[in-house]
Amino acid sequence: MLVVVATTAFLLLLTSAAGAGGCKPHERDALLAFKDGFRKDPAGLLASWQRGGGHELMTQEDCCRWRGVRCSNRTGHGHVHVVKLDLRNDHVDAKAAALAGEIGHSLVSLQHLKHLDLSMNNLMGSTGHLPEFLGSLRSLRYLNLSGIRFSGMVPPQLGNLSNLQYLDLSITVTAHIHQEGQGMAPLPLLYSMDLSWLSHLSSLQYLNLNGVNLSTVLDWPHELNMVPSLKILSLSSCSLQSANQYLPQLSLTQLEMLDLSNNDFNHPAEFSWIWNLTSLKYLNLSSTSLYGQIPNALGDMLFLQVLDFSYSDEEDSVGRSVSKKGNMCTMEVNLKNLCNLQVLDLDYRLANGSITEIFERLPQCSPNKLKEIHLASNNLTGVLPNWIGKLTSLVTLDLFNNYITGQVPSEIGMLTNLTNLYLHYNHLDDVLTEKHFAHLTSLKSIYLCYNNLTIVVDPEWLPPFRLKKAYFTSCLMGPKFPAWLQSQVDIVAIAMIDAGIHDAFPNWFSTTFSKATVMEISSNQIGGELPTNMETMSLERLFLDSNQISGQIPQMPRNLILLDISNNHITGHVPQSICGLQNLDGLDLSNNLLEGEFPLCSGMSNMSFLRISNNSFFGNFPSFLQGWTELIMLDLSWNEFSGSLPTWIGNFSKLEFLRLKHNMFSGNIPDSITKLRELAHLGLASNTMSGAIPQYLSNLTAMMKKHSTVNHEERLSGCDYKSSVSMKGWELVYNKENVTVVTIDLSSNLLTGLWLVYCTLLFRKSWRVAYFCFLDNVCDKVCVIAAVCWAKLTGRTG
Repeated sequence: MLVVVATTAFLLLLTSAAGAGGCKPHERDALLAFKDGFRKDPAGLLASWQRGGGHELMTQEDCCRWRGVRCSNRTGHGHVHVVKLDLRNDHVDAKAAALAGEIGHSLVSLQHLKHLDLSMNNLMGSTGHLPEFLGSLRSLRYLNLSGIRFSGMVPPQLGNLSNLQYLDLSITVTAHIHQEGQGMAPLPLLYSMDLSWLSHLSSLQYLNLNGVNLSTVLDWPHELNMVPSLKILSLSSCSLQSANQYLPQLSLTQLEMLDLSNNDFNHPAEFSWIWNLTSLKYLNLSSTSLYGQIPNALGDMLFLQVLDFSYSDEEDSVGRSVSKKGNMCTMEVNLKNLCNLQVLDLDYRLANGSITEIFERLPQCSPNKLKEIHLASNNLTGVLPNWIGKLTSLVTLDLFNNYITGQVPSEIGMLTNLTNLYLHYNHLDDVLTEKHFAHLTSLKSIYLCYNNLTIVVDPEWLPPFRLKKAYFTSCLMGPKFPAWLQSQVDIVAIAMIDAGIHDAFPNWFSTTFSKATVMEISSNQIGGELPTNMETMSLERLFLDSNQISGQIPQMPRNLILLDISNNHITGHVPQSICGLQNLDGLDLSNNLLEGEFPLCSGMSNMSFLRISNNSFFGNFPSFLQGWTELIMLDLSWNEFSGSLPTWIGNFSKLEFLRLKHNMFSGNIPDSITKLRELAHLGLASNTMSGAIPQYLSNLTAMMKKHSTVNHEERLSGCDYKSSVSMKGWELVYNKENVTVVTIDLSSNLLTGLWLVYCTLLFRKSWRVAYFCFLDNVCDKVCVIAAVCWAKLTGRTG
């Protein structure tokens, strides 16, 4: 939310100098020499920078006409000089368009240069250092080198730029530019051990050092206090150690915006000098480790418009992981006099508190300017106040993941500006009617999941809003499919899991939700056939599992990435049209009444998850799977597949779960199966497989690793890449450490040589396999031998 300060009025007086003789030859030569320092210009930014000659056009000779160059004759000498050089990389794909090379020393010839912007390029040069000679450009008022991944020390020579008003040396995530011939460039190592040079910049109004390591600058507040002209100061992710230094006289009386987020402050919040900056309009202390009571001095910051004191476990502005240290603060401060406050963000910050009391301390000015209230994950209890309708400017109300009880005040329906309402994961217990939504004309996102809420409205009710995101999981909305949703034609994401719907899909389903990309309507009792015309929908993730859907599979949306229609009563053959879903990554058709051979879907090379278990599919092991090299889970169990397993089954280099049990596979287990280095679960039980088990099965190195459930941002319903064995989730103590259960199930086959494999596995102490089932094969003596092996390994007898 940083505001760019207008540095000087000279920007309005720039001229091309075409009628005044053009640029000076020595300045043109300096720019051409500067250009020679670039080894890459993929966007052709400097294509116009050419030396004219003979009958060449004047525009080639006159550097004032070159792209990114501006000249002015208002330099105090009546002559035309280059005053602005703007080569900022604003391309959408900044990585691909970045200039590459170095900042050449020839720039020192541009002594009238007032504005230099080289940001978001790859100009570290061979040394990687920020050039010291930039400190000799004494006319500079604006210097922006943000996003250039310099290393080394910030040169104190920058303190010579006494006219400087704007300085930005920050590094951001969007500046992760690939270096030539390499992968992602390492994180920047730009640092400073001394900020005393800042005191010479008496005109400086804007300073952004985000991502510069200042961990050893313990007196940083004193150094900044020597620059009273500062209006905007951003030191996010600078590894600052504390903000509790004693400042006998605070000189930063003009400071309006302060960003100290993602730093290592680890002391009581009330001991910081920050709260004495009463001129502040914007204060960002997010993801700092300040703790204890939020001081009462906050209530005296009368100009404050934005307070971000949240905590986050996301990445910081330079891509470094910030771990959440827990809820650290309490809040008893009275904010009633902060009449300018627009944004209050305390997400993940409070140890506990009462939502009722916090709301009573909010600004109660007229008109109320509060636009955003963020209080997610703060262990808040209590009930929402009825006077919430007085917050007439409110745009976002985020109370996610607390312990708020009671009813949702119907007065919330008076908030005509409310756009985002997040009440999910609380203990609210209420029946919501038309009154709760009566005047929510701006509402776009509503999250009511995981409360005890029921929505009861008239079947003819027409909502005043047009939602984009609607999450009603666990809210009772049935038994009829909610008719009011027919008007919500802008929906892009909707979830109505376990919503008590006992109905068929309405005939307007595909049309109304044509823009939706995410849809989750699982765990209801929706019957009848799947909607018609689904192929015209924009869906990418569709979850209709655990309903009572019948009929056959129609043509599905062509952009699907994940499709889960498991646990229904769907019949017939899988249509060939499924193979046309070229973006499909996960497919779950399990627990239906499907039959026949699975269609030849050889082109679906992105597939990582296929589960079609518990149907009546038959035929050989599907040959088209040979091209599905991205597979992580393959489950063909409880069908009627037959024949032998192909030798190319060992080509699934990423496969973690292979379940083929309860089919009619025969023949040997291919030796190539031992190449599946990521395999954590192998289920071949209840087939008619014979022969010796592969000698090197113990080479499945993934079974030597500790496996944990991977959390996927997008749920795949029941398809969560977990092994559904009876021992799932168990852990046992082995060799004085916890190991997670992984499985090999070869039971009820005609295999031989099991005792050798079992003993090998047990004797390899690094193995973490905790469940083997080899029973009902040719040699039942494996159980006795296994017991002897285990006794010898553990030193136990009996």
